[in-house]
Amino acid sequence: MRPSRSPARPGRHSSSRGRDAAGQVWHALWAQPILVFEAFVLAVAAAVLPKLTRRQIAPFGVALLLAMLLPDPAVPDTAIVVTVLATCLGLAVKAES
Repeated sequence: MRPSRSPARPGRHSSSRGRDAAGQVWHALWAQPILVFEAFVLAVAAAVLPKLTRRQIAPFGVALLLAMLLPDPAVPDTAIVVTVLATCLGLAVKAES
């Protein structure tokens, strides 16, 4: 019989590397707080999107555009407008069918 080997345990060195990596991600994320805000706005929009009725599509689009464009966005304005417009048009077509 072969002696069983115990699985390698992460040492203290690998643990600190993981913490360092998480710290780097955290600092990079908060170095541009507008990205955090945009991510939050998109998360809220994604949560609300399935619950929209036909009459709520236009106000949703306006609110989303305002929330994304009022602060100086990290993404170009044209990309945001085109994406929100496509989303609202897709919702309107789906609501009609």
